[in-house]
Amino acid sequence: MRLQYFAGSILPSPTANSVHVMQMAHALATNGHEVTLFAKQGEPVRSNLFAHYGLPENFDLCLIPMRGRRSLPKYLARVLQTAKPDAAVGRYLYPLLVQAHRGVPVVYETHAPGGRLRTMLERHLWARSSFQGTVFITKALLRLYQERTGMMFNQSLVLPDAARDPGPPTAIRQCDRLQIGFAGSWHAGRGTELIVELARQAPQFDFHMAGGSTGDLANSGIQVPANLRCLGFLDPAAVPAFLMQMDVLLAPYDGVVHTRRGGLNIGDYFSPMKLFEYMAAGRCIVASNLAVLSEVLQHDHNSLLVADNRPETWLAALTRLDEDAELATRIAQTARCEFESSYTWSQRALQFVGLLEE
Repeated sequence: MRLQYFAGSILPSPTANSVHVMQMAHALATNGHEVTLFAKQGEPVRSNLFAHYGLPENFDLCLIPMRGRRSLPKYLARVLQTAKPDAAVGRYLYPLLVQAHRGVPVVYETHAPGGRLRTMLERHLWARSSFQGTVFITKALLRLYQERTGMMFNQSLVLPDAARDPGPPTAIRQCDRLQIGFAGSWHAGRGTELIVELARQAPQFDFHMAGGSTGDLANSGIQVPANLRCLGFLDPAAVPAFLMQMDVLLAPYDGVVHTRRGGLNIGDYFSPMKLFEYMAAGRCIVASNLAVLSEVLQHDHNSLLVADNRPETWLAALTRLDEDAELATRIAQTARCEFESSYTWSQRALQFVGLLEE
């Protein structure tokens, strides 16, 4: 099938959504489809863009220079210049609407509710005869849409995020000191300050943070403990190797979780990509006990879930893993097995395209 995949993401960028759309385009192509990914052009990278994301060049890229919404007509003009595909899929509503009006079968994926304008445009898309279905990132997001719109969304799927397979994981605990890692953005609600405090209170453990820098912490007035190593931003291709060097991986979310731009609280319905990257790495996961995360994580099964963000509560979980090697190994292996069975990009892409084939 000839697929056009539409994203509002900037490529390249340090955001998770840029990784998501590149991985989905790759997975769709790996599953046998002819894929063109449309996205916004960012600053060039030193390496090839595919290499930057650790992917083979098995799909086409159409990167469109854009500066704000005033450039949207340029994006849509590029879409209209192309031949009609067999189907159009993705997360960017405007080009999907254009293709739906052209009679192209469309599958729309949403990761957050929008305001009045976007809701109006979504309703317009859902009413088109060529519309095939909506993909929601979590069950919580589907329920939120149902409450806001009064619709049942019978043509829909709930597909959590996914991760690439870094290969068979090595055994955990390969040195005396517990190696504890975190990968992701450092803005509000992501637990940066908590990790610093954990490192301060637990000098017997080593902590590693990817996604920011020691300077970022110092500029905010935070004194960095000697047992906390800050690696800065890693290319997406380098993240799996970093994660597999750890014994434990942290996801210390607050109840209020903001996007990189701030303002929007996504903590009730988001699906953090890092959880699936952690599972793929075959490491112990210690995460905040948020209701939406329990769609994937279960306490004492594939993770340890912590009820609050008090440092002593998190230290108790880390100490438990440090002292009980059998528990740590079982949790890590369970997470890896569940990744293999349910959360690869290829599996996600197969289910995604299934909406077009029903």
